[in-house]
Amino acid sequence: LINNIDTLRPMPAKVLTSYIATSARNAALTYIRNISRRKEILADEFDNSNVDDDHDSDPEVILLKSEEINSFAKIWDELDDKTKFLLSSRYILEKSYAEIASDLNVKPESARMALTRARRAALALSKKSHT
Repeated sequence: LINNIDTLRPMPAKVLTSYIATSARNAALTYIRNISRRKEILADEFDNSNVDDDHDSDPEVILLKSEEINSFAKIWDELDDKTKFLLSSRYILEKSYAEIASDLNVKPESARMALTRARRAALALSKKSHT
């Protein structure tokens, strides 16, 4: 609000009160929205890059990764082309969201959300095939 002090000074008291309340509410919502976006991004980066080298030699981790890869290999042909493109771009070709966005001619945020949907679709199909 301090940046808009010239706008605030001439306002009548009733309007000023509403303006400040609305500004505070919108600022809080924006803050909460930004925090949740950061959590999603951090969680996605954690999933992709937080595997220690020590765990790569652990037989249990190797077995779990192998099972996960096999389950996705079984459903790969059932996925639609866009989902295949998104998943392979990110996890096989290791492209960034910006590179995927450039390929799709969309914003990086849109590419990130499309990839989230693709992961959900693949996971749902994988769960469905196991039942």
